[in-house]
Amino acid sequence: MVGACGSSGGSARATKVLEGPGFSFSAPATWSVRRAPGSVAVRRQGATVSAAVYRIGKAYDPSQFALAARELDAVAARAAAVAGGRITQSRTTSVASRKARVYDLATPNRKLHIGFLLDGRREFQLLCEAPLAAAFPDAACALLFSSFALR
Repeated sequence: MVGACGSSGGSARATKVLEGPGFSFSAPATWSVRRAPGSVAVRRQGATVSAAVYRIGKAYDPSQFALAARELDAVAARAAAVAGGRITQSRTTSVASRKARVYDLATPNRKLHIGFLLDGRREFQLLCEAPLAAAFPDAACALLFSSFALR
């Protein structure tokens, strides 16, 4: 389970399993689902929880996690700066029994919790976001990170 995700933001008791290309995760059953090529998102009251997969040029080797983490840190810092925000926390955690990098970002309009998981030539992006004025989807976010599985 992800450390920054708590219990507010909607109940995750009744869930549904969603499948995307090469992954699956559980989400609150009452949230609306949106599918796009390479991604699946659930939404409720301005909050979004999603998973997406991207193909990367060079196959990832788990023994090179420290190098990959530095690269992901730089990418996350640039993305936060482009959005006019900042990274408030970064850490390594476990997702789908693999090491993943996770970042909390604050922008002028949104709060984001984003994780990156690398597997071979695939990069999985797990995202939770909400407008500053809305409740953050803590329970749904925790469910995404704890239930995410590779297929």
